[in-house]
Formats: sequence, structure tokens, C-alpha cells
Amino acid sequence: MQERDERMSRIISGIAGFSIILSLFFFSGITMADTLPFNQNQGGFSGYQSGAYDSLADQPTADNWDRQSRFSAGQHPELKWVFSIASPISGTPVIGADGSIYFGAENGKFYALDRNGQEKWVFRTGGPILSSAALAENGIIYMTSKDGKIRALNADGILQWTYDTSDIIESSPVLGADGSVYVACKGGYLYALNPDGSLKWRYLTGGIDFPVSIDQDNSIYVSSREGSFFCLKPDGTPKWSCHLGSSPGTPAVDKDNNIYVYSADKLYAVNPKGQIRYSYNLNKAGEAKTYLAMSGGHIYVAANKLYSYSPSRAEAKEYAVYACSAPVIGADGTIYVGSRNMSGILSALDKNGEKLWDYSIGGIEGAPALGRDGIIYVGNREGKLYALDTYQLESTSFDPVPGDNYVEVEKTLGISFNKDIYPDLAYKRISLTDALVKPVSVQQSIEGKTLVIKPENNLLKDAKYFLKIPYNAVKDDLGRNLDEDLRLSFSTFSKTEKEPVAEFTIGENFYRVEGQLKGMDAQPFIKNSRSFVPVRYLALALGVDEEDIKWEDASQTVSLKKDKILVKVSTKSKMIDINGQSREMDVLPLNKNNRIYLPARYIAEAFGYKVDWDKEKEMINISW
Repeated sequence: MQERDERMSRIISGIAGFSIILSLFFFSGITMADTLPFNQNQGGFSGYQSGAYDSLADQPTADNWDRQSRFSAGQHPELKWVFSIASPISGTPVIGADGSIYFGAENGKFYALDRNGQEKWVFRTGGPILSSAALAENGIIYMTSKDGKIRALNADGILQWTYDTSDIIESSPVLGADGSVYVACKGGYLYALNPDGSLKWRYLTGGIDFPVSIDQDNSIYVSSREGSFFCLKPDGTPKWSCHLGSSPGTPAVDKDNNIYVYSADKLYAVNPKGQIRYSYNLNKAGEAKTYLAMSGGHIYVAANKLYSYSPSRAEAKEYAVYACSAPVIGADGTIYVGSRNMSGILSALDKNGEKLWDYSIGGIEGAPALGRDGIIYVGNREGKLYALDTYQLESTSFDPVPGDNYVEVEKTLGISFNKDIYPDLAYKRISLTDALVKPVSVQQSIEGKTLVIKPENNLLKDAKYFLKIPYNAVKDDLGRNLDEDLRLSFSTFSKTEKEPVAEFTIGENFYRVEGQLKGMDAQPFIKNSRSFVPVRYLALALGVDEEDIKWEDASQTVSLKKDKILVKVSTKSKMIDINGQSREMDVLPLNKNNRIYLPARYIAEAFGYKVDWDKEKEMINISW
């Protein structure tokens, strides 16, 4: 197995911090993919509970959500790779935390590919696979096939267990919050299995063609072919039922647990008690292969056309996409939807339905899947899985950081990009010059997404420098260059004040230790005019070793030890204990999202440091 990707872009290590004034002549930025764990409530309109999915996966499921992604894609799709198996791919790919792509095909095989499109392993079933897999938080991959079997595989493709329903399964598995696996069968039974593969319960309906949905209260919604719509409790007993038109599809649920179902040319809204609130006629949208997606107060119905329905206005718009596959909504509201026609165009539309781009794929059945790096994965009926790179090569950040006031003249420059880069034609023409346009000798190297520029001698104090990176100095793996040259300038100046040991900035997920950036999964914040910092990262910044940071759950106490100093604070007391001597603080330590927070000065002063507050920058500076 490949190691899991880090949750934030790697910052250049070993770069000393120093004071600069930085002005940017040209800087091209993009909105990069969010790095938060998987969230099925993106945009606030949908209300699905998350289920026991792998929260670090890019897309752990194709169902049981509002078909929104927490990622966005770009505006320039180009083929990155294609994987061919000569068997129709009907389901939606799912994407693991390490970038692995999982999908099944009608040849009865279930595939795992790495992010470069290379086959990792194949698992053979006894029937065609029309569904999508589900990636669970326990590392298990759940999948189904038309041979009637529900299977659990580990990340290496090794079978863990099989449950035989003796029925036909075309729908995807859906996971509950407790890890239960829900699978609907064509014959009419909805199965609920425990995570170990044992039967929890089953419920008989009139034939099921679509996966179930689960709301925030763990109620389970399932539609039957003959038009009945059921709400079941987690124990499998009925809560209520109502009758809609024939062959209702997969329900979607909003944040208030209102349920939306498409059936027989109508979009139905059902309240949490099972009462039909209203129905809206979508002008013969068609019944087969109809999917719902929700975003920004709109419900999208993918049928013979793509419809956008606004409940607040009780009106629908028709978009120029036909014979729609399942859609997916990007984090920025962009709609990605394919066509089941032989032409199989994958289209990206903005929130108003205007086409942003088209890309010819060939008959598309399942939804596209969006990766964190802007790659879109989509399969077709010809048995090809496409990976489209949608972002052009662009710079995303640089070091020196604009406004940084702690820089030494022993400086290494780092320019980060939105993807891995490689040397190109003008790589040797990257230049660093002073104010008199005198060249500064540099060494340059590439580390993944980062271009590192290291002057061979120290920079001068109180001097201005100019860095130029020609547009074709670097390229991505598809050979694409920057749109134009990247130029930036900065001025160094000498300092008389003491170099800070550490800096924490309000609202930022990183801190600085002796000029180097470090990531953290917490943010300093202000409460009642006091700045609070996460104690763990503050201790690390002050040189406390990881193993000397200890938490005692019973007393809610954190202990920090460095050299001969032992500091203890508890969320239950305003007292701070330093080597057995207690003194009172004017605030109580806070426990927020399983992190302990305090104003920095109590911990810092206990270890002999001094704390200053930069009001303009909302920055806590810690020095000797």
C-alpha cells in the first residue's frame, strides 16, 4: 500500500526565517482543494449524516449524500491517463485517502488503481458490477455485484467476508453511523448487515432499484419499484410510509430532514413525518436512471435533461445537457454531469447552467469523481476509465512570505505550485538579481511541488532583490507551463531586536519556529479579548519533546516537561503548577475540539520565555 498523503502541502524544511519587505509583480493563485475530512453537508443545504466512511478519503462513497464534493476542479481538462478493460463501467469510482481509485465493471471484476492509473489489484466476482463501492473508516471496502453477494475487502483486495442474498443487486452499499451496511436488492429486500458481515435485519418492499438514504437522525429511506416510499428506524422497524408515483428514485435529504424524491415526471417533497408537502411536474423528464443532487438552495434532477429546481421559488430551469448520467457538484458550485448517449460528453456548468467546458468521453452512466488535486475520474460504456487533469500549472505560495518581519540574509527561496513540477527549457534561466541588475549566483532544485532557489552566498542587508522564473522554466507531468513569467521582488534589512523563537497567528493553521513554518490541526483564537493558543503546539514550539507532552483524561490535565521544568494545567482549574508550586491564572484552560487552549504567556513564562502581542497582525511573538 502507498503511504497516505499528508493533509497539507509540505512546507520547505530548513528554510531560515528573516525580515523582508516583499512586493509581487506577478502572482497567479488558484483555489486549491479543501483539506478538511470528508463532509456530506458541503454548502449547508443537505442534511445527510456522514456514516462510518473513511473521513480522509477524497470520495468514499457515490451514494448517501447530496452528490456534492468537498473539492473543486479547474477549467482546463486534459487527459492525464486512461485505463482500458474492454467492459462497460456503469458505477461511479470512489477515491481513497492515498489516491487509490476503486471501481467495478460488467465483466464482474473489481479494480484498484493507483493515482497514476496503474493496476494495483483485481478482485473477481460472479456477476456484473453496476454499483459503486463504499470505503469504511475501518479500512474495509464494501462492494456488491449482480450475483447477489455483498463483499468486504481489505485495502489489499483480500476478501474478508461474503454475504449471499440469493438475489440480484444493482445498487451500491450505504453505511450507517454505527458501521451497518445497507444494501437494496431487486427482489425487494433491504438488508442491514453488521460490520462483521452478519445479518442485522432485512425488510421486504416491492422491489428496489436504488440505494437507500440516511438522515441526521439515522432514519433510513428506501423507495420500492411499485411506488411505495418507506422510512425505517435503525432497528429495521417501519416508522412511516407513503405512496408516490411509479419507480421512485434515490431520495435526497435536506438539513431539516425534508426528503426529495423523483418519481414519474414529478419531484416530490416529503416532510419528516411522511406527509407529501408538494410535487412539481418536470415536463416528462423520464423515469429511468434519474438522480438528484443538491447545492446552494437548488435541487438538480439529472434525467432526459438536467433540471434545476428552486424550492423557495417553486420553479425549475432546464439546462442544455441531455440523457444525463449521475451528476456531482464541486465545492465551488460547479455542476459536473455526463451524457449516456454514445457521444458521452462530460460537461461542467456554472451555478446558472452556463457551459464552462465539454470533454468527449463516450457513453457515461455513473457520476464523475473529484480528487483533491483537481483530477476528475469518470468511466464509460466502452470500458475506459478516464483521468482528466483540469488545472493549469500555477504558483500557489512563496517564501519569503509577504509581510514577514523575521528574515535573515541566509535565505533560501521557495515557490510552491499546485502540482508536481519538472525542469523545462528555461530552467537554467531562472535568475536572482540585485537592484543594479547584478546576478546573484544560485543553486536550484525541485522538491515535488516546490522550486527551491538557494543563493550561493548570503544576501546583503538593506538590499533589494528581484527573482524571475520564466514561464517555461518548469512544467507539469502533461508538459504544461505557466501562463506567463513569474516575477517577484523583496528587500532585506538588518534588525536590532531579538529574533523571536516562535510565532502564532490568530486564525492560522500553522505556526513559525525560528523562521520555519509548521502545520497544526488547530487555530489560535480570541475570546473575551484574550488570545488562546493550542497548548500542545505551543509546547512543541518551545522545544518540549512529543513524548514529554502527556494528557490525563480523568483529571483533564496536560503535563509538559522540558529539562528540569514540569508544568501542569487542567481544564478544571485556574491554577498552573510549575515544579510543584501553584499559582493562579486569570482564565480557565479551554477544551475545544479535543485540544487544550491557554493564553501563551502562562506556559511560555513557565519555561523562561517572553511573550509579546502584535495587535496589527494579531500575532503572538515568543522570544527569550
